[in-house]
Amino acid sequence: MEAPEAILERVSVCDLADMLLRKLRNTMEDGPTNHSRHFLDRLRNIEAEFASVPWMIRRILNAGTPSHSLPPEIMCMIFRDVPKPMVCHRWRSIALSAPSLWCTLSPGDRRGLKFIHRSNHMNLNIHIGGLFNPDLGLTNSISNAGCRIRELHWYSVEKTSLDVHFRFSAPLLEFFTLQSYAWVPPNYERPGPALFQGDAPWLKYLCLRAVTFLPSRGYSGTAVTDSESTRVDLAQPGNQSPDDEYEATTVSLARLRKLVMGPQIAVEYDMKDERCDDLLALSTLYSNTLTSMAYEQTSDHVLTLAGLSSGIRNWAFDEWPDLKTAVFVNYPLSTVLASVSSGGKSRVSCPNLATLRLIWEWPASELKLSVEADVLARFRKWHRAVTLIVEVNVRERNAIEAVSADVEACFASVEYRFFDQMPTMGVPDVCRRNWATKPGYSWL
Repeated sequence: MEAPEAILERVSVCDLADMLLRKLRNTMEDGPTNHSRHFLDRLRNIEAEFASVPWMIRRILNAGTPSHSLPPEIMCMIFRDVPKPMVCHRWRSIALSAPSLWCTLSPGDRRGLKFIHRSNHMNLNIHIGGLFNPDLGLTNSISNAGCRIRELHWYSVEKTSLDVHFRFSAPLLEFFTLQSYAWVPPNYERPGPALFQGDAPWLKYLCLRAVTFLPSRGYSGTAVTDSESTRVDLAQPGNQSPDDEYEATTVSLARLRKLVMGPQIAVEYDMKDERCDDLLALSTLYSNTLTSMAYEQTSDHVLTLAGLSSGIRNWAFDEWPDLKTAVFVNYPLSTVLASVSSGGKSRVSCPNLATLRLIWEWPASELKLSVEADVLARFRKWHRAVTLIVEVNVRERNAIEAVSADVEACFASVEYRFFDQMPTMGVPDVCRRNWATKPGYSWL
């Protein structure tokens, strides 16, 4: 049997197909009825020739198809499943001429320099991670391309301060994650480093994990004067200067919707480190604009929420003007009333409070419902129509004691409820918006 290439040289594909069909028809008409061995061999040869026709047709069609004009989405789908080094020279040239294929640098990929160079002027999504540290050439290349970076996720095993890698302007940056897998002694610089030279006006998501610093003031630059421009200003935490405090509380965080701190800083916070005031100041600074703040990977202080009508975790903010329902877990009633009545002489932290839920997971005999006279007087001054709900395990139904008459007189009503399963994030029952249990000790 002739090779397909030899047949293609002598006849066109259409003539070849016509010839094969005629050959098959003649073979079937002239073949013996008992299907001899010779007849079957002839059919196998024809079948092999037919099998070669689609291959030749596809080769001709591919040669005339402008593959480089395929939409970038199709090209990305192709090279997502086919590694670029494994394709032929023709498809390699097509890949190299499509900058959109080189806009995302995946974790552990050592071809970062090539990716950034081949991306031309496209926006970049960069993921630095894995078991290797980026070399100087890659970090310099990222710095030079800072004006094109939309997402930057940096996971490092370096035992140095990671802020040295982010001393460039990032005017298009929207998502930034920084996490260290190497333990280094905490070194809270004052002021902290100004990431991206303070120029990240479009930042929406900031995640800092296991880092040993808090970003300083000037995150979005101090040159912004337009009242409609958005500033993402991470003011220097813990600074007690009245001027700085006033400046910090007037900044806008309209685009920043999530701030994650931890676990290194969270561990210091959980251990009541002397610098825990830094985090309290940070929480207070963002209480009116931040929708959620998480201290991750710690056993106790897990979640703090701001700007919600219910479901608080840590009482770290000065003011909760929209708070309607406050949930406290494993706290004495006196501490709860003192918390919701905190504030200055002429104001209170949560003036619109309507419901207090006190959940107790331990033996009811340990629940203290007595309240000091001065705490009760301040609570009565600021809160007139609050409902108190005390919840204990159903097995402790007969062990719980009622509040005293003077305490009950301060509330619109007092209810006692019993649960079979301790309410958690997964079983929020009454409080349906993101809350978690609080540790038994208090740092208030």
